[in-house]
Amino acid sequence: MINGFTEYISEKSNIIKIENKEEKIQDALFYREVDYILFIPKDYTKNFMNHNNPEIEIKKTQEGNAQYTQMMVNKYIKLADVYSRSGMNQKKIVDSIKLDLENQVNIVVENESKSEIMNRPNLYYNFANYSLLAISIYLIATVMSVFNNENIKKRNNICKIPYKKISNNLFLANIVFIIAIWLLYVIISFMLCGQGMFTVNGLLLILNSFIFTLTAGTIGFLISTLVKNKNAISGIVNVVALGLSFISGCFVQQQWLNSSVLNIAKFFPSYWYINSNEQIVKLTKYGFGDIKNIMINMCIVLGFGILYAIVIKIIDKIKGVKIHGKIK
Repeated sequence: MINGFTEYISEKSNIIKIENKEEKIQDALFYREVDYILFIPKDYTKNFMNHNNPEIEIKKTQEGNAQYTQMMVNKYIKLADVYSRSGMNQKKIVDSIKLDLENQVNIVVENESKSEIMNRPNLYYNFANYSLLAISIYLIATVMSVFNNENIKKRNNICKIPYKKISNNLFLANIVFIIAIWLLYVIISFMLCGQGMFTVNGLLLILNSFIFTLTAGTIGFLISTLVKNKNAISGIVNVVALGLSFISGCFVQQQWLNSSVLNIAKFFPSYWYINSNEQIVKLTKYGFGDIKNIMINMCIVLGFGILYAIVIKIIDKIKGVKIHGKIK
């Protein structure tokens, strides 16, 4: 039975001979010379045929090859156990297993090519959550820190242009600047992600990222109105951009995150942006019913942006009243 098992494993994998010493075994695993090591105890076959449930010791890496080998080993042992309990001898068990394992099922995965070509755009645009947030916060806050300089603020306060108009112009200028950054990001995506960007899925990823960019711009402008210390900008970028990216699925897919973490992430636009990306790359049909949830997510992200813009306007109004009072 062991000979039959060895022959089966040899057909599916490469058997590597290593010295049976603990140090050599550990080194082989560490340096990935092997992915999976089997230790078959003495009298294993005898105990197996007597249904004593002998155990095979294994050591393996976390690579996919090791997991695949584990599946092959389990399959062979389970089949052997079934046949041995029916009273077959070793030779008949081996012949029966060999006959069973020769039967293969052809699996056809629909839209496999689309799944493959959308993998890179998915990763690229998920990472945009961090990059666009970080750029928006850092650059807008840095630019606005100049206008928040005490001397420049005093000059602006005594000019004929109303404070509200100055604030609106600064807001629009920063949004235009962030859109320019977004355009550059999109152009790079066509260079790096290839044909996946020339699909309807790719266009939806671009649209989704544009809406998120507008919201990211309002987040950056809001932070710039609240933070006056230029040295604090880098720290805020780490807290906001990195923090939201970690809890929303930018670096680790949402399906692997704890439900409580995701519930917290739902209070921020990053969650809905990345959730849309995950749905977009899986699309095979493009009817209203198919993209309904995606459009709802986009509206939620845009809603966050509008909310932040309203908060900015309220802060500007309060500042405008204070400035007007001083001038008067």
